[in-house]
Amino acid sequence: MNKIKTAAFAVIAGVLAGALFASAQVTTTSSCYQFTRNLKVGNTGADVKALQQTLNARGFTVAAAGHAGSAGMETTYFGNATKNALIKWQEANASKVLAAWGLTSGTGFFGTASRAEMNNCGGSVVVPPTTGTTTVSGPLTVSLAQVQPNNVLVAGQAHAKLADIVFSGTGIVTGVQLQRTGVSNNNVLTNVYLYEGNTKISDGASVMADGSIRFNFGTGLFSVTGSKTISVFADVEKNNTSGQSVGVALTGYTIAGNAPAVVSGVNGPNLPIGSATLADVIVTRTTNQNQANIGDQNVNIWSAGINVLQHDVYFVGGSFRMIGSAPFTALSNVKLYIDGVQVGNAAAIDAAGRLSFSGGNQLVRSGYHTLNVRADVADGAGRTLQLSLEQGSDFLFQDAQLVGAYVLPVNTSNVPFYNMTGDLLTIGACASGVNCTILTADADFAGTAARATTGASNQTIGKFKLTASGEPIRLMSADIDVTSSVVNTDAVTNVSVYVNGMAVSSGATIGFPAASSSVHLNNLGGVVVNPGQSVVIEVKADLRNPNGTNIAGSQNLTVKLNNLQVQGTQSRNISTAPNTNSLQAVVGGTSAVFSKSSSFSGGTATVNAQEVKIGSFTMSSGYAEGVNLTQIDVVITPSGTPSFDRSSISSLTLKSSNGQNYQRTVGSGTTVATTSFSLFDSIPVNSAMTYDVFANFNNATGSVAISGVGHFTGMTSNVVATQTVAAVTTNFGAASLGSITLNSNSDGSQFVTGGTQTKSVFLIPATNGNNVNLNTVELKVSNDAAVAGVKINGQDAVSQGNGNYQVVLNSPIALTSGFGSQLPVDVIFNAPTNSNSLSNTTTKVDITYLGTSLANTSAGTQGTYTGSVAASNTFTSAIAIPTSVKATSGSTVNNGSGIKLGSITVNTNGAIRIDDLTFNTAVANGGAVSNIVIKRGNTTVTHSVTGSVYTLTGGDIVSGNVTYDIYGDIASMGSSGSATVSLGAASAFKWNDSVNTFTGAGIKEYN
Repeated sequence: MNKIKTAAFAVIAGVLAGALFASAQVTTTSSCYQFTRNLKVGNTGADVKALQQTLNARGFTVAAAGHAGSAGMETTYFGNATKNALIKWQEANASKVLAAWGLTSGTGFFGTASRAEMNNCGGSVVVPPTTGTTTVSGPLTVSLAQVQPNNVLVAGQAHAKLADIVFSGTGIVTGVQLQRTGVSNNNVLTNVYLYEGNTKISDGASVMADGSIRFNFGTGLFSVTGSKTISVFADVEKNNTSGQSVGVALTGYTIAGNAPAVVSGVNGPNLPIGSATLADVIVTRTTNQNQANIGDQNVNIWSAGINVLQHDVYFVGGSFRMIGSAPFTALSNVKLYIDGVQVGNAAAIDAAGRLSFSGGNQLVRSGYHTLNVRADVADGAGRTLQLSLEQGSDFLFQDAQLVGAYVLPVNTSNVPFYNMTGDLLTIGACASGVNCTILTADADFAGTAARATTGASNQTIGKFKLTASGEPIRLMSADIDVTSSVVNTDAVTNVSVYVNGMAVSSGATIGFPAASSSVHLNNLGGVVVNPGQSVVIEVKADLRNPNGTNIAGSQNLTVKLNNLQVQGTQSRNISTAPNTNSLQAVVGGTSAVFSKSSSFSGGTATVNAQEVKIGSFTMSSGYAEGVNLTQIDVVITPSGTPSFDRSSISSLTLKSSNGQNYQRTVGSGTTVATTSFSLFDSIPVNSAMTYDVFANFNNATGSVAISGVGHFTGMTSNVVATQTVAAVTTNFGAASLGSITLNSNSDGSQFVTGGTQTKSVFLIPATNGNNVNLNTVELKVSNDAAVAGVKINGQDAVSQGNGNYQVVLNSPIALTSGFGSQLPVDVIFNAPTNSNSLSNTTTKVDITYLGTSLANTSAGTQGTYTGSVAASNTFTSAIAIPTSVKATSGSTVNNGSGIKLGSITVNTNGAIRIDDLTFNTAVANGGAVSNIVIKRGNTTVTHSVTGSVYTLTGGDIVSGNVTYDIYGDIASMGSSGSATVSLGAASAFKWNDSVNTFTGAGIKEYN
């Protein structure tokens, strides 16, 4: 476990405070930094760093070498060390800085006098470094990149960037020589690498005894056309390196065809090394796949377990090398996975066998994870390969807590490792004399697909499926034989062979038996089949003899594929597939069928029905050949009591599924009759067409059966055939309804106003043993002007004018015979006004028409219903109405004057005038009530009284909710008891809507 050491603490602290130190320092007298502000302890900024540089350059060192603030390690923070160095400089320049202020000792404050003297460039000063000397060698020049690394290294880290060097021009670089720089030992760098971008381009190099680091590759480390930046990375030794500084300088390089070049002045920065706790990454190789064939995908070619300890890490990338006898083109689409999830993009193998992955900073949490590399195998039949992780630092794991510090992975012994190589992967090949194909009869050729028609051309008589294994194979030659299941002298002609639809042979004749007439195929098109892929070999022929006659039907043909030879495209080995028979091809004549459509089996229709489907036929061509359908005979058979008469058919129509319609008349009578339809419909092989029979009926009775006869000819065999199908029957009946009544859950007679919606529910029964569907409803409202709209069964009805409304129900209402179904009708009312004369008008609803059909019928709608209909209750319109009048009684009372007996509450939906209230009062225990007083709130309502009717003087105009409290004098009660107030007859309650006077008889709630 690395702990922070005292020697490096100041360096790391300086960086955290914003310290950025230069890669080199040079001295000049030509110019100096111009300071523009006063500085003191606690200030930060670039001018603080410039002040430290100037003080160090003029001999007033800020800090001891190797510490923050010393030459080459200046910071942007003004601390006590900077103050002490400034005091020494001020005292050395006292006559120019201190005297004017009467001071003899420095203050450590960088004020106006100090700035003026420092800005005068009184001696040599430090300025930021350049990017180094540009060196020219032949066609290339080299220099440092404008931006160089400037971070603190961590002891034990991997993949530390030391420098970026730019090569410009054109050439192939075969050698690079570096020199270790800085205050460090040779063992501070354990491995040094060259990278081009994220791709590693060299093996790891060590620091030689003289501090040099050398890279050589005869065919070229890298090539340059234009400009290319090469980065130097290294692994830092873990032990005893904290407190050192290290860098590299380019001292030479070699271009192919040129003498080695010597370089000076191209020096990278010297980076300090600190000590901190890094994450641990322990790598354990696990088993990967050891066998694969060309064409296999997602093959596991390297696998390991990784255990992350201390901190989380980011996987930034990784580099592997492919070794073995297989060419570098053997693998493609190479991908790296962590815990089964792809990280970064697929990698390609370069000319040196390296492949590099960029992980895109994939976070890997502490704990155990799986890592594997997968690829598609594209080449290398019969060869082997392995993937090797050449050293642990080829895995780029960045510590999630120490940005820029990469972890050096170790093995389970906690030491760095080299050449962690995966299991040997052998790529299969087509071995000489050993079958490297799978040849089978094509199962897709079974069943009806394996049918053939005698006399037909280009009929498939055999099919095979061939699959390659091991490596890509090329089809070379084969023999084709054909045999029959019966002994005869037939022969098939124009035998053709297709590979994946491409003709490779045609024109041959093969007789039965085929001992002397098999076809030898010496060229199968050079078709190449990749491992895991399949090709279909199809054999076709004309099923006619050489003299033009058709071969016999009712025989089965078998195609034999013999001596099929293939060659491995990489191994060049020859292999012969086993002789294989195809599935049999069944030879026959036409297989067409004219039949009754299975989807239609007859039904029931109303006596007056239009477009009733009464028959359906299907013409199927079958597997053998197409057919021409030339005629369909429709046979009409009446029956029943009374019997069906053909005169009730006003038209008979044959409709084909291709959109053609044919119409005929059928005459009259109760005997069997045939109506013929002449056609010429071509139906391709393995196809079908449907023909439906429709009729319009007027007063039909009994039942009618429809059968059919189809006349057709085979397109290839020219066979003429006639087939008859069984009949289907249609029965006729009438829909009958009983008397329609108004159901008890309907709204009673009542007052209505604008927006009021009333509900009338009619009970509709079916009779005569027939279940009926209610499809259409028409009704009439007696006062059209008062009605805003009508809903029938919840569906908006369409106004037909003059109070008539109609609706075609979206969902028919089923009416069961002997029982009733409810039909709700809602009426929405218009608002009466002082000017539209609707006040005191009445409205009722009457049903005028019910459109019905028999349940389960093919088609048809029954006519107008003429039975009795109970009208709705009566609805009276008013401008505003009392919606309720209610009486409530008081509590326990006793003898006295002005005792509250109860209340009468009137609710309205607008302004009305109440003219007469009617109520009765009583008290218990023999008491008597006199001197009735009516109050609304605290206001006494004057009135006159006749019996139980109280006429309010001038009427009382109210709106909304109003309560009348009833008071009286009580005498003669034997003891305290209850008082009651009850409403009088509704007909005695009188009110006015500003136009007409009404009684309470139509108030919905009067109690």
